[in-house]
Amino acid sequence: MHKNIIILTGVHPNKVSGKTVTDLKNLLKDQGNIVCIMSNIYLREELEDVISVKSIFSILKSRIKSKIKGLYKKTIPYNKNYYMFSQNSHEQKSKVNLILKKMPFKPDIFIYIFPHHFLNEKDLNEINKRTGAPIYRYMADMVEMTGGCHYAWDCEGYMKSCGKCPGLYSDNAKDITYENLKFKKKYVDQAEIYPIAASEWQFQQLSKSAVYSDKKKFKILLPTDENTFYNRDRNKSRIALGLPLDKKIIFFGAVNTVAKRKGAKELLDALNHLSELLPVELRECIHLAVAGKVDSTFMDQLLFKTTSLGYLDYNALAVAYSASDVFVCPSIEDSGPTMINQALMCKTPVVSFKMGVALDLVENHQTGYLAELGNPIDFAKGINQVLSLNDTEIELMRNNCYLKVASLSNKTAFYLNFSKILNV
Repeated sequence: MHKNIIILTGVHPNKVSGKTVTDLKNLLKDQGNIVCIMSNIYLREELEDVISVKSIFSILKSRIKSKIKGLYKKTIPYNKNYYMFSQNSHEQKSKVNLILKKMPFKPDIFIYIFPHHFLNEKDLNEINKRTGAPIYRYMADMVEMTGGCHYAWDCEGYMKSCGKCPGLYSDNAKDITYENLKFKKKYVDQAEIYPIAASEWQFQQLSKSAVYSDKKKFKILLPTDENTFYNRDRNKSRIALGLPLDKKIIFFGAVNTVAKRKGAKELLDALNHLSELLPVELRECIHLAVAGKVDSTFMDQLLFKTTSLGYLDYNALAVAYSASDVFVCPSIEDSGPTMINQALMCKTPVVSFKMGVALDLVENHQTGYLAELGNPIDFAKGINQVLSLNDTEIELMRNNCYLKVASLSNKTAFYLNFSKILNV
């Protein structure tokens, strides 16, 4: 039975991570459901099946209020590694009435993904009560479970009550994170609000969450678009990107050296250790390809020849995967990233640490190498192992990459899993 589904999101549905929202909408719509996106972003252009709940007037008004508030409100210092962006989510102005007024149809189901200062748990509780439609929260990181951080690292506060938050350098057991967690649990307990993890890493965290301790919990990997991410001819892909035809290509996204969780230090150490492992003649056979904005300080420390590919749209990104012998993901605290799914869909082996969606998709000797978390020597070992495979072995691994990710993350697999949850 088909359903009326409204996807709520705080991001632009056609930009960066927001493209996942559009993919989700299209997939559900292709199966005969009536679907629309309601976004908390002011849209300058009309998008099919997308409704903005924000006007240009409301943006100007909120900016003025924010500046005035900033003049009088004392800034609380915080540890940037914890991404304390949501410590004041309980203070957000409710947009419930506006959402209910703009809804194009009566929904059977809501999906809430990428909250980004949009709706808090009290809002979701009210939407559920006033519409009778259950709300499924598709998690992008940990913010649904915590008192304000998006990444908890080794902190176990979210499993109990938060407080004494290391992200706020706090010694107070009843600080704002304690109040936030209590606020979230109160309104989640009273409503049909259910979490969906996008990886095993998230699901393990979710199973320990105090906020969702009494709720059904689900896990569905985000869908990967096979019409965009598929294996292309390797030589043609290299020529298109200006990459050498006779080298082993190691591909990665530009690493944010400021963000500890992205593993810039670990990647640099791993690549430099790889250089030490290899004799000179083999070292000369390796070439690095980097997508995105390049940190010059980081790049200057690399011991291999490197090509900076710049910003790549999804199609160009798929070409880069296809051009590469291995994709490396050095993140040490991450709920995804979706680049792992994408690389495997293009039949490109992945070397990653034991975190995020790698726990679901990366298998030693099958789809790449899963290194001990934060261990650059083991990471280098994994890269060397993949690059040392003979033609028969690498072809088998490349086929395994596709079979593994397709079984869990292609459109068919995604919809089958989603339909079981939503009964659509």
